[in-house]
Amino acid sequence: MGAISILSLIVLLFSLLLIYQDSFFRLCFTEKVWTHRVNSIEKYGECSTKFYGVEIDLYFDSEHNVFTVTHDLEDATGLTLMQLLSSNDKCKELHYWLDYTNLNEENCIQSLERLNFIVDSLNLKTKSIYRGVKDADSS
Repeated sequence: MGAISILSLIVLLFSLLLIYQDSFFRLCFTEKVWTHRVNSIEKYGECSTKFYGVEIDLYFDSEHNVFTVTHDLEDATGLTLMQLLSSNDKCKELHYWLDYTNLNEENCIQSLERLNFIVDSLNLKTKSIYRGVKDADSS
């Protein structure tokens, strides 16, 4: 009888963990829960209370001095980083991981200046912005 009660308790606890795993992991690993590929205003808006940070894929257009939010350039919707980040004030507390797909020696200064302009314009916390660089040939 005791073994069945222990087994029932284990099954109950495991079931509760499965049901509430999202809340459990957010509670235990607050700073570890980021969301990937936030490339739309809709997804960005959903992140304000659910995640510690967001990863945003970017392509820097030197000619127009703009960051396009896209994972693959051929699938770009025209959404800019400025439009995305200014679309929801509740998201200003998020941390950001920005993945440039085309950062290089020719555009690094211009893109940094543009990023600084965006951060200053939107009063974002600069300590919460991380930059990741992807080699365009490895995507």
